Amino acid sequence: DEKYTIDDNGIYHYAVTFNAYNEADTAPIDIKKKSDDKIIENVGFKIEAFDGDSKTTLGWDENGNALTEIIIVTDSTGTASSNSVQLYDVNKNKIDGLLKYVITSESQKFDNRKYITYRVTELGIKNADGTFTVPNRYKKPIVKESTLEESSTDKPTKFTITNKLVYGRVVLHKTDYNEVALTNSKWQLYNADTDELLKLTQTGSCQFFPSES
Repeated sequence: DEKYTIDDNGIYHYAVTFNAYNEADTAPIDIKKKSDDKIIENVGFKIEAFDGDSKTTLGWDENGNALTEIIIVTDSTGTASSNSVQLYDVNKNKIDGLLKYVITSESQKFDNRKYITYRVTELGIKNADGTFTVPNRYKKPIVKESTLEESSTDKPTKFTITNKLVYGRVVLHKTDYNEVALTNSKWQLYNADTDELLKLTQTGSCQFFPSES
């Protein structure tokens, strides 16, 4: 904006006002999902922002509400990005990614010396009602944390999260009425959920284990 005044001597005095906007320093988080059973689509992850042990703002929604966490869901390639959730700065300008620095709630100013710690937690497979469930066949997912110190809008922080199956074994013993072991017996073992016939491999006298092939 440009304004001017005229003093008593008829001299023009100009005043120029500049509007400056400091864009928030942000970066995205990308997640790559892997699994022993190849189920990688429609898996939910929660991203939370922390300042020490306390949750802190990672961005604002379109209505100006401060957010401390978001939920993202993987696509058919097992990929999910925080950029799938549109975030805003405190002035309701769109931003790309998550805030890198902690802000003070009183002044809404950034503390450029302190990075936000981001925590990524797997929620499980998304159900029809919008909830998430981690199947019992998986080991407990590992929670991962990181700052965005080395990241930028075009260089996301990347997490690879793999679901490991919980394995067990079935041991079958065939005996006669005198509890004497019998050889050459035949068995069929089925998956109770899918009725799939599982192959068995004999590993010793009267001992069979499920085969992977």
